[in-house]
Amino acid sequence: MIMFVELCTFVAKPPAAKGSMKCLTYREGRVCSKGIIVRKELAIIIALSAFVFARNGIAEASDYLAAREGGAAAGKGAISSGSDKTAFRCFLPAFDAERALSALRGKKKLYAAMLNTLKNTVLIEDLRSALASADHATIGKAARALSGVAQNLYLSEMTGVLDLIAEMVRRKVVKPGIKEQFEAASGHIYDRLDDLIRLMNGGN
Repeated sequence: MIMFVELCTFVAKPPAAKGSMKCLTYREGRVCSKGIIVRKELAIIIALSAFVFARNGIAEASDYLAAREGGAAAGKGAISSGSDKTAFRCFLPAFDAERALSALRGKKKLYAAMLNTLKNTVLIEDLRSALASADHATIGKAARALSGVAQNLYLSEMTGVLDLIAEMVRRKVVKPGIKEQFEAASGHIYDRLDDLIRLMNGGN
């Protein structure tokens, strides 16, 4: 079955205008323009991320992009509670929850929904199988699909491992210990995922 997800992106206009939208269509199981296989789980996470743009408009979209490049500006959309910051640190290095919520302007329920999608994804298992096969083409496709999810959810440790895998694929070499690093990163995600979802659902 093919699933269509409409992703809305904003095209900036002069300050007086609110901006216009154009939509991109992703099909599950089809190769998109960058050659990445789009699964249902990845499409849902991308759509949830796009929701931030569509609901809050150009100003918040700009803040979101700024946060993705290195953290949101202090104040606007930041997590103000000192107790929250302390709680979030225990989810490192698997989840950088503080940066994720800054990017999402503090929307904990939205972050929880995205994390729930990760909980049910097969993308991690896909890459695990690809690494076992030692097929660089398969590894590359699986790593690119998971990389989009890791970046959107600020999976710090996993993003670092995926960067190493991407380098390995580019050089067409087997990097010693890469499977073990991937297993450790995915293990840390699954160890803390339920706790983080519960924490987010208890928020605003």
